[in-house]
Amino acid sequence: MTKRRLAESRSRTSDLSVLMPSVCHYTTSPKKPQCKKNLVTCSGFNDYHSELLCSEVVGFSVFILILACFYRLETEKSATQDFLKFKEEEEEQQQQQQRHEKQEEEEEKQQQQQQRQHAKQEEEEEQQQQQQKQLAKQEEEAEEEQQQQAKQEEEEQQQQVKQEAQE
Repeated sequence: MTKRRLAESRSRTSDLSVLMPSVCHYTTSPKKPQCKKNLVTCSGFNDYHSELLCSEVVGFSVFILILACFYRLETEKSATQDFLKFKEEEEEQQQQQQRHEKQEEEEEKQQQQQQRQHAKQEEEEEQQQQQQKQLAKQEEEAEEEQQQQAKQEEEEQQQQVKQEAQE
């Protein structure tokens, strides 16, 4: 019966040892598990209880190692996800900044165009005012000329009347 349990514990240990290559776990017993060909085994113990204890320690160690591996994988996965999320947020911020800069450029262009149009309108209005002033001046000069002609004609008529009166 004892040999049978010993065989079972050995088979359990060798099954576990496949999961844990190149790792040696030490127990509190005076002898150590042997490490051969990168596999952990619990052979070399004198009695069943020592070998069973070794098997339990190795099994628990494998369990802890597996948990540590999963924890590490989850941590790396989480870190990778955090990094990707950070990168996405960074890209989104850059895109928003680019959109904001484009919008500012567009607004600046529109503002400059409006200023140019306003300046052009003012220039056109000034030209129209100058043209109106010139027209008014020309009309005034024409009116003065007409008045002078009328005055001259009147003087000529008066002279004719005087000459006729003298004759």
